[in-house]
Amino acid sequence: MHKQIYGECCLDLTLSLESDLLVQGEQDQESETSAGGPRPPMRFFRARHPETGEQTTCIPGSSLKGVLRSTGEKILRSFDERLACDPFEDDPVQLHCACSHRLAAEEEAGQRWRSDEVYGLICPACRLFGSLAHAGLIEVEDAWATQERQSLMQSQIAIDRLLGGVAPGAMYRMEPLTTASRFRTALTVKNFELWQLGLLALALRELNDGQALIGWGTRRGLGRVSVNYDEMWMRYPRALYDAAREAYGGNGKIVAAQRLIPAARQESMSYAVEDLWLGERASPHDSGGWRDVNWRVFRFGDEDRIRDFLADCVERALAPRLRLGRPGFVYETGTEG
Repeated sequence: MHKQIYGECCLDLTLSLESDLLVQGEQDQESETSAGGPRPPMRFFRARHPETGEQTTCIPGSSLKGVLRSTGEKILRSFDERLACDPFEDDPVQLHCACSHRLAAEEEAGQRWRSDEVYGLICPACRLFGSLAHAGLIEVEDAWATQERQSLMQSQIAIDRLLGGVAPGAMYRMEPLTTASRFRTALTVKNFELWQLGLLALALRELNDGQALIGWGTRRGLGRVSVNYDEMWMRYPRALYDAAREAYGGNGKIVAAQRLIPAARQESMSYAVEDLWLGERASPHDSGGWRDVNWRVFRFGDEDRIRDFLADCVERALAPRLRLGRPGFVYETGTEG
């Protein structure tokens, strides 16, 4: 799955804060004045920006990916509990055993899998986000602040759950960002399937609606963001795309990247790829530069077109599979079970 690029999708996003947000970074190295003294203040994570070299406020890509994964797993399990394993369950007897532990147990029992077979044997969540048995298809870039405003230092107290009052010596301070702050990031999915883009769209919708939160203090009302789609583009190897277009062509321009896998190899795969062509409104893009040589590139340049395309991915690619549950993602003989 990772030895050749059949296509990739990149989605540029702007995250605007709808509440205070705190993603913790290194705390001040100040010593406590006494055993019950104040704790070091909690400040926002900062890192060196790859372009400017300056220390810049940042939401790590791993934090965003974790939120997207947990939200995607929740969506999948809502339709069928078997559609997302529990990454922390290592007992292969359990229904939700992590895919990596289940495959390891099968290998210990004498079963052997080729590396290109593993993708079809793991749950939909692990196919997209990855596991110990399979590197995920999605890459989430760090979200760098383009506009930020820090709140004044806030003092907070912890509650003693037994007595119901203030826990002795449990005062702490924090300095979150306020609602005037914005971040830019990008999601890239290589060798994608259209249902995976639909699952990401639903996860991002949950984030936009405040049903999924980021960072520290989400039970206190922190961590709500709105999501704006800035740009979306897809690219495919030109020769493979043209061959697939001739063999399977439909009304649209965008097809699952895995549809470009040669037919002879598809016959030996343990799953089948959807045969959908979407994105009628995608614009062909050719910069004329060396980066686009031998690539078919398509672009959605405004938010409405991006949302329409993602809605199609949900309705036409993801929803039919979710209605079937696990049989919608697992294929025994090359047809849906």
